[in-house]
Amino acid sequence: MTKRNPIIALLLIIAFSVTKSCGCEEMVLEVESFESLYGCSNTKHKLKIDIHNDYLLIRTQTDFDNLVAGDCHPNIDFDNYDLVIGQQSSGNENDTIIYNLMQTCPGNDVLLTIGVYQGWATRPDNVTYHALIPKLRNTKDLDVIIDTEYEY
Repeated sequence: MTKRNPIIALLLIIAFSVTKSCGCEEMVLEVESFESLYGCSNTKHKLKIDIHNDYLLIRTQTDFDNLVAGDCHPNIDFDNYDLVIGQQSSGNENDTIIYNLMQTCPGNDVLLTIGVYQGWATRPDNVTYHALIPKLRNTKDLDVIIDTEYEY
């Protein structure tokens, strides 16, 4: 056994006990698909919003009506959901979008990772993403990370 192994073990015990003492756990939260709940798909219905390489957190129907245009404009259940909508440009045509939502610990912050998987077509593209997340009531913050990968 080397001298480093006890130090690493001690650091892991401290890290575990700090997480345990804060009384919280990281957990995966459910993201609802805008497409499946309301039938608004990125390929058939283009939602129009005036942002570029950024996102908005929309919390009311009034804000949605004022900020988002397009031919698919449903009444959203904002009592239970907040809408994260944004646009991201990329060098390749976009293929698939996958959402992952985590509540972090400590702090109860929420992290939304948006995986934008790109195809082979080397045409510049702008993707509009939209995720319905559980209503942010007792959380401190929402962080959004765009993860762009090439799909082979």
